Amino acid sequence: MLPRRFAELPVEMQNESVSPYFELLSAKRRQLFFRRAAELPLALFLLALLLPLMGFIAVAVCFDSPGGAIYRQTRVTALGRRFTIYKFRTMRFSPGDGGRLAGSGDSRITRVGRLLRRLRLDELPQLWNIVRGEMSFVGPRPELPRFIERYDRAALATLLLPAGLTGPASLAFAGEERYLGTDESERVYADLILPRKNAVNLAYIASFSIWLDLKILFQTLCYLFSGGNSKKQ
Repeated sequence: MLPRRFAELPVEMQNESVSPYFELLSAKRRQLFFRRAAELPLALFLLALLLPLMGFIAVAVCFDSPGGAIYRQTRVTALGRRFTIYKFRTMRFSPGDGGRLAGSGDSRITRVGRLLRRLRLDELPQLWNIVRGEMSFVGPRPELPRFIERYDRAALATLLLPAGLTGPASLAFAGEERYLGTDESERVYADLILPRKNAVNLAYIASFSIWLDLKILFQTLCYLFSGGNSKKQ
């Protein structure tokens, strides 16, 4: 939850660029409370409802390539807290890749993984992250710690809310993988894509409301049901 006082934020977030966003969210604490109160039962319901599908996906992932069905990785959520994110594994294990960003044509991506990524079904295990309070349905996507370390003072305001299963930046940059997967992918993402995503996320935080979250969820469903081929903004 959002701290009651600005002084309770992590020291690095206590700056003049974060303060306006903190004040805006502080005025909407009731909406934040009701959002969390609704998310927990909804996430539990979806986990139960989608359990057969998730079981089928897990089996398909294991049959398609050696390794477990679930991929785990350390990401960053609200207030800079690190947590373990869960996804269905979409890539073959590649020793020494150092967590290299995956592009759309990455040879490590499996046949099943390519379909899961296109339909975003690899993200379904993150419903458990929502149950645990580490994520929300809508919010800035959780980044790797090494990218958080490069945030400027304003970008730290994106850590005022829990990371999201989807979000406005997820929709706006749904095709970012086509720019990644090369020797320059780290630089391209950190220097070109991430600052733009953070600008979108800051605009979302400044305009936060439950109705906006519902709109983003609806847009995400439209994108998914279109097979990931809808027009990007």
